[in-house]
Formats: sequence, C-alpha cells, structure tokens
Amino acid sequence: MADDITVAVYGRGALTASQVQKAIEDAQLALAADKDALAELGVTADDVKGLFRAKEEQSGFVAETILVSILIGAGSQLAADAAKYTARKVWSAVFEKVRQQRGSDALGDEQQSDPGVKP
Repeated sequence: MADDITVAVYGRGALTASQVQKAIEDAQLALAADKDALAELGVTADDVKGLFRAKEEQSGFVAETILVSILIGAGSQLAADAAKYTARKVWSAVFEKVRQQRGSDALGDEQQSDPGVKP
C-alpha cells in the first residue's frame, strides 16, 4: 500500500495546485531525460517519474498553501526504499526545473519541510 508523505509546503504562488502538478510532471520528465542529473542524484529515470504530487491545503474557503508530497511504496526503487533524503534532493532538482519553466513565482515561499530531511 502506498502512503503520501509531505516533502514540502509552499505558500500560494502564481500557479494553482493543478498547474503546479502539471509543472511538476513536466519537470520530472525533463529530469528523467537528463542522464547527468540522474547520475548526480543517484537515481534512475523511473525513480523520478510520477513521484511527486501537489495539492492545495485550504483554510476556510481560501487555498492558502500547496503541499508537495511523495508517494512512498509506489513501485520505484526510490519509493520502495522510502529514501526521504534522496526524495528531498530529487524534489530540489524538480523544483528548480519548475521555476525555470514556469517562473520564480510559480510557488510561494517554502513554509515547511520535513525537519529530518535536509535539502
């Protein structure tokens, strides 16, 4: 069974959660095609595809934050190992690609991440 584990929480930026999800998917595909980046991260292309999810967290009627989570147990080696440190490194690479492709304001400021996981 797969579990959703929050990797980071961001304030609302220029993109909605569904737009962030599409940006994440595009960035994951770009990262999966970058053999040098994969080697540096110590993961395979299959490890990064479909790994991260974005969803809005609402307070009342207003979506205030966007949560980025990793699906642990989804079948990839990275997920099967539940390697949160590696997941955070991979997320950092995906996040940079999102910012490059969609702008530095795609997501707001990071509000929270797993304190046991260093970027």
